Formats: sequence, structure tokens, C-alpha cells
Amino acid sequence: MTTATTYQRMMLCLHGWVLCNTGGGAIPAYMHDHIMSYLLNGLRPDPGDFLEAVICDLPFSQVVPLADDQNREALLTWHRLLYNVFPSEAWRSRENMDLWIERGGTKGEPLPYLERYVDVED
Repeated sequence: MTTATTYQRMMLCLHGWVLCNTGGGAIPAYMHDHIMSYLLNGLRPDPGDFLEAVICDLPFSQVVPLADDQNREALLTWHRLLYNVFPSEAWRSRENMDLWIERGGTKGEPLPYLERYVDVED
């Protein structure tokens, strides 16, 4: 399981990444904890429908109706996040998502790409 320090550092990094990549609309702050819980600990996405649809790379026509207004405005940023931050084995299909959850995510290990966005000491 992720230590509080690693989790907090990764949350700061995610906030930094979002601030640097808002050209497609900002991913709402209320989604950040769900993203980190999934990536670092392999916890099933909650709220599930929209986030699971994004992670599973479902067709746009299925993702858009599940998004609230803020997430709908941020769909381009969501794509950038998946492509640039998520490990490839953590998304692109339901099978990948289920295996990522079964595996326990990164098992608490930091995401190297994301660490570049905030310089925080433990």
C-alpha cells in the first residue's frame, strides 16, 4: 500500500500536471484522488461509470454521456493524462483495467513521469 508521503507527493505532482495541461479544460480536483487511488493502489475507479469508461478507452460516443459538465469540458486533458501519465498497462481496455486492479496498481510506487511536475521533498 502507498505511504502517506508518497501518496501526498503524487497528488501534488498530479495537481502540477493538471495546471500545466489545462488547454483542453482542467480535470476537476474532485477526480484527482480517484485517479491516484487507481494508479498507485489499484482501487476500482469511483465514481465508476465515467472514469472506468475513460480508463477502458471506450468510444467517445459512450464516454461523453457519462461525463458531468466539468469532465466533459476536460476530455482533451483526460486524453493527455492517459497518454502521457498512465502506464500503458493501466488503461486502453477493461481487461487492462481489471488486471491493473488485481495487481494493486504500482503497489505504492511513484509514477516517474508525474514526479517531474512538482519538486517536493519527503
